[in-house]
Order: sequence, then C-alpha cells, then structure tokens
Amino acid sequence: MKNTILFLLICISGIMHSQTVVKGTVKDTDGQSLDAVTVTLLRDNKQVASAFSDLGNFSVRYPEAGSYSVTATLSGYQPLEMTVQLPQENLVLTLKKASI
Repeated sequence: MKNTILFLLICISGIMHSQTVVKGTVKDTDGQSLDAVTVTLLRDNKQVASAFSDLGNFSVRYPEAGSYSVTATLSGYQPLEMTVQLPQENLVLTLKKASI
C-alpha cells in the first residue's frame, strides 16, 4: 500500500512538473491594466492553453519550451497576435483601442 501511494505521488509530481507557466501583463497603449482579456497560446495552429487576465495579470501553463503564437482579445480593442519564444520571464502584451 505504501509503495502504491509513493508511486502515485511520484507520477503526479512528474505530471505537474511537465508543464511550465508563463506569466505576464496586459495593458492598453496608455499603460492602463486591462481586465478579462483572453490570452491564448497556439503551437502549430492548435490551441495549447488559454486564460483570462485578472486586473491586467495572467498566467498560462504550456507543455514545453519553444516557439508559440500568442493572441490577446478584448471587446473594444484590436486583437493582438505575436510570436514568442518560451520560456520567458514576463510577457507584456499591449492592446490598441479599436477604431470606431
């Protein structure tokens, strides 16, 4: 029984460490933090992960280091798409207001 529990703990630990987190901020061109921005990571045109910004801050788990496409969308702002190399310390996304 003890061996089974130990084995499960090791497996769970390995799964949790197999993903890495990128943290960042989302702001507008005036430097104001933006809330509820949808931040999505794509690799090979497939969605890998997605999160919402909370008071301008977000964190997204991704499976492995490499090149990713990042999109950020919020109503009233132009969608942002950029390519980033992960891992990266702090990803800063800046959205421009949409033209009316």
